[in-house]
Amino acid sequence: AGRTHRFVESSRIVREDESVGLLTLEPQQREVLDAWALHRWVMVVKYRQAKISTALALSLLGHVEYTPGIQGVFIAERYDTAETVWNRASYAYGNQPPETKIPLFDGTGASNRMMRFKHNGAIRVISGGGKAPAIGNSPDRIVVTEYPDVPDHDNFNVHFFPTVNKRPNARVAFEHTPGSFQSVPHTMWLKALEGKGRFHPIFLKWWLDPSIVPIDEQGKPTSCASLVPTNE
Repeated sequence: AGRTHRFVESSRIVREDESVGLLTLEPQQREVLDAWALHRWVMVVKYRQAKISTALALSLLGHVEYTPGIQGVFIAERYDTAETVWNRASYAYGNQPPETKIPLFDGTGASNRMMRFKHNGAIRVISGGGKAPAIGNSPDRIVVTEYPDVPDHDNFNVHFFPTVNKRPNARVAFEHTPGSFQSVPHTMWLKALEGKGRFHPIFLKWWLDPSIVPIDEQGKPTSCASLVPTNE
């Protein structure tokens, strides 16, 4: 977990206030990265603006860039989401210090949403909304964002899980906001909560995020009090 944190926190990003600088991990981002370091399969149910996609995309970049031969893929539910994630990863890579940057093969980079490193590892960003998601040949590190919004879960699963199952050491992270009741993602989440299947569940509590609900000196929320569970 420490190595993952160091890489992510050493990545340069464009911040929300439009300044440029190193990413500072927030508690919910650190929670997810810690869990992915301990569990090969994680499912994160998050709130809006939790910034988990950015943390996992940069973690994925670090896994692939510094592990020879590793194949990584970030799967987004829509083309525009894929573009946003790719731009963040490309920016972070492009602004790495020359002495720590692993060089790319010629012909890969921002133009085709793929980086192939000289050690033959590669990272791609694709959309999962097509009829047959181009997941590739047995990726080793996979992040899937907003899985509930994928238009055809059964079709996605048919292409996704058999491919990943070929890699016994693969690491997979699903991260999304809550989906529809009794949908395929909802069923998968309930099984994870019951300890069935392969996913380790992570539920991010929006009411503990001070950027959403300000926290007073006693550590209690100062607004939205009626919406906060009383046992938290």
